[in-house]
Amino acid sequence: MPHLYLRLYITIGIILILFTVISSLAWWLGRGQESRHEHLVDGLTRLAERALPATGTPPHETRSVLLQPATGSGVDLTLLDANTGLIASTGLAIELPENPSPGWVRPFLKGPTLALKLPDGRWLVGRHHLPRGPHSAHWLLSIVVLAIAVAIGA
Repeated sequence: MPHLYLRLYITIGIILILFTVISSLAWWLGRGQESRHEHLVDGLTRLAERALPATGTPPHETRSVLLQPATGSGVDLTLLDANTGLIASTGLAIELPENPSPGWVRPFLKGPTLALKLPDGRWLVGRHHLPRGPHSAHWLLSIVVLAIAVAIGA
């Protein structure tokens, strides 16, 4: 047992390398989700185009149309004009970043945010409120991956 410290260092090093490789592999395999998100965004854009009133509708009427799906769902909806000026909003108004692109708007500081660019130039932005609390699936996943790496290393 004269070189026990070397075994410990090597074991810890192997565990860290396995954790890095497994985490990187999981991230890399998840990259294919982008094409699915594009189809989702396209479908939701067509749905929103049909459901929303035409350009020029008074804001109070537009807001009442937005309230129907947003009520009780935990989602804030904001309709912006082509210059990202506010037309109508339910809940908290959501601002888009500079040079927005359709799809998921990052970072998700206040919850997942989806921006849809309608064919007439308007933007429909929706944000789902994240549940409050210390639990997060990402932390749990990281702990599970680390536990697997430790088990393999032991």
